[in-house]
Amino acid sequence: MVFMTDSADHISGKAGLTLTITASKNGAAFASISPTVTERGNGWYLLDLTTAHTDTIGDLAIRATATGADPTDLVAQVRAAEAIIATNLDATVSSRSTFAGGAVASVTGNVGGNVAGSVGSVAAPVTLASSQPDYAPAKAGDAMTLTAAYDAAKTAAPTAAANASAVRTELATELARVDASISSRLSSGDYTAPDNTSIGQINARLPSDPADQSLIIAATDQIRADIASIPAAPTAQQIAVEILDNQTA
Repeated sequence: MVFMTDSADHISGKAGLTLTITASKNGAAFASISPTVTERGNGWYLLDLTTAHTDTIGDLAIRATATGADPTDLVAQVRAAEAIIATNLDATVSSRSTFAGGAVASVTGNVGGNVAGSVGSVAAPVTLASSQPDYAPAKAGDAMTLTAAYDAAKTAAPTAAANASAVRTELATELARVDASISSRLSSGDYTAPDNTSIGQINARLPSDPADQSLIIAATDQIRADIASIPAAPTAQQIAVEILDNQTA
């Protein structure tokens, strides 16, 4: 970060500046760089340098200027990664443990935590944790003694016949609904689909709202009028006269 002072009093921090940054790498001539600059307040500005700005070992001199502020200069050191590694690696790798986290050949003493995986053999008695169930053996090699509570639970377990009876009882309501054979029902081959075309034509002629009685009455009156307009059937005498007239002609 750099601090920019107001050029008016050379003391106060200057806010709202647009910084121009130049840098010299290891004593070379100053050249313009464009790091991201973020104002932090009270005259302080953060320069976000990238690897392109720090790619030369040695002194990195930075100069920041802006209108209305005094120039600010600072110098940083760019060090080689090899030098930092050499400082931190202060012992040979061969002097460290070769354990890679695999199986442990043997353990002398107590194991305070849990053991994940199988154990080849145990030379001394193993004291079980207090959280073990009361029917567990006291130590490795002892026989397991079942408690009276376990024996009672085992005796109380239902038999297969009891389970089957309980299932039938639970299914009694559902089974009662199966009150006819499947073959007594209509097969798909005997099913005749409704005449949807005719039904649709009938529906098209019906009023859109059956609850509207005026439409129903009007439709009924029209049907009656159509029936009344049909000519009456001829009498037997009229038919006989028509036949004689046709023969004479």
